[in-house]
Amino acid sequence: MNPSKFTRREFLALVGGVTALSVTGLVLHPQSISAEVRPPGALAPNELFRAACLRCGKCVSACPHQTIRQNNERLPYIDGINGWCFFCMDCGIACPTGALRPVDPHSTKLGTAIIDRARCLAWTHLECHACYDQCVKLKQAITLDAQKRPLVDLKRCNGCGACVTVCPQSNLEGRSKEFGKAVALVAD
Repeated sequence: MNPSKFTRREFLALVGGVTALSVTGLVLHPQSISAEVRPPGALAPNELFRAACLRCGKCVSACPHQTIRQNNERLPYIDGINGWCFFCMDCGIACPTGALRPVDPHSTKLGTAIIDRARCLAWTHLECHACYDQCVKLKQAITLDAQKRPLVDLKRCNGCGACVTVCPQSNLEGRSKEFGKAVALVAD
């Protein structure tokens, strides 16, 4: 097939193939490919994980902390809203395909916490360091600056989501947990 000039047959085959993929939901959505933080041991790159994952939910059921959720495509992810990852590796053990593999919990990085300074209470002149207090117990990836505002050490953060879980911001706003957190996890 000449990429600069399609025959009518080649064009119709291409359109038919894209349509079939769209209908079956197999077209990759760029915003969902790397935006979500996957459970520990997820195959990389994300396209490989997506191909290997059966979307069976066994990792979700195996997580003793109910940290792992499934998106609208039934792919597992961690966002810290319901709880953080303790790196117990039960999800990797439960995975029937190897899309999640047991890994060393001390060297695994799921993603990175990002603080929204416009929403963070400590950055908007109120006193709060819930994320810092929680992280000091676990990873020490959040420090406080001279004004006692939290800063994430990108090299130390393992993306466990503990800071997201304890962030009180959405509770103070009286909104659902999904809206308004001042800390979010992003995939690396």
